[in-house]
Amino acid sequence: MDHVLQITLVGGGVGAAGLAALYVWAQQLHHSLVQQVKHKSVTTKELKGMRDRGELETLSPHLTRDLEDYKIIYDIDERSSNSVAFPARERLDKLFTQLLRRNMSLFARFPQSWTLWLIAKSPEQRESFSQAHIKALNFREDDVFCGFYRVVKRTSGRVEIGMAIPAQQPPIEGRLIISLREQEGGTAMRTETLQWTEARSGAVLPLDRRPIRFMHEVASWWLLVTGVEYLEKISSEI
Repeated sequence: MDHVLQITLVGGGVGAAGLAALYVWAQQLHHSLVQQVKHKSVTTKELKGMRDRGELETLSPHLTRDLEDYKIIYDIDERSSNSVAFPARERLDKLFTQLLRRNMSLFARFPQSWTLWLIAKSPEQRESFSQAHIKALNFREDDVFCGFYRVVKRTSGRVEIGMAIPAQQPPIEGRLIISLREQEGGTAMRTETLQWTEARSGAVLPLDRRPIRFMHEVASWWLLVTGVEYLEKISSEI
């Protein structure tokens, strides 16, 4: 699998044949990726169990107390490797930081990030999309990248990232949780995507829109698959 995911539109657009070819390519890539990851959509009942076990501590108290008043999407994706032994704490922190720098600097080049860059207004926000900015981050609490993503909690092998939706956008909130987990015989990388809005708001969650979900899945799964490949490469170097 290529290690750079890139789509270039030449001359301001593509013809019908080009669009058809792009569609077929994207469908094939999606089909290939879904077979390489474990995917699960979490139910509200399971979410309640996570809340009761204290696994949702960075979320709004209103959300975790009154789940029935919210529309929620929670997806979990995982990819494992038996080639990477789960590292000790200090080494885990270094590996995880390198992985986050690599994945988020690539994410900054994806179409989703192009849209966010157009929404960003201040020079500081736009600078946070730059490769130099992202590759210098340690992904500690309050670090910001791609304009609207802010680290809300970080441990050695886990980071919770909140997304600050601009005021003019629908009242939607979200979390991106990335972690490395020990598993029998190796290491698993997990990505959790959580979006919610008040049920009464009438807002449509982005992942409820099929084109956006498709783009999200391709990007998320590709970063997961190639992220594990990257871990396998650098684990012997750090």
